Amino acid sequence: MTRILSVLLAATLGFAYAEEKCQELTAEQVPAAVMATMVKAANGGKLSDFEQEVKAGKTVYTAEIKDAAGKELEVEVAADGTLVSVAAHRARCR
Repeated sequence: MTRILSVLLAATLGFAYAEEKCQELTAEQVPAAVMATMVKAANGGKLSDFEQEVKAGKTVYTAEIKDAAGKELEVEVAADGTLVSVAAHRARCR
């Protein structure tokens, strides 16, 4: 019985930790260091759909980039302005 409870508790805690929390933002709400990194990563493309997310306990900011050819990418930046990734557009948490 104790082992079953331990497994259930571990599974519950793991699920709660993995859960992402998202908040939509305006461009004005994105921290300056984060926005500067996003603009550089966009390389002239249009930024939109800004979000603040908590992943694995860390705050990250994401935005959609639409380049001149119409290709959609997503940029992810850490709260300190460090570029995390630029990748193909993925389903956003909403």
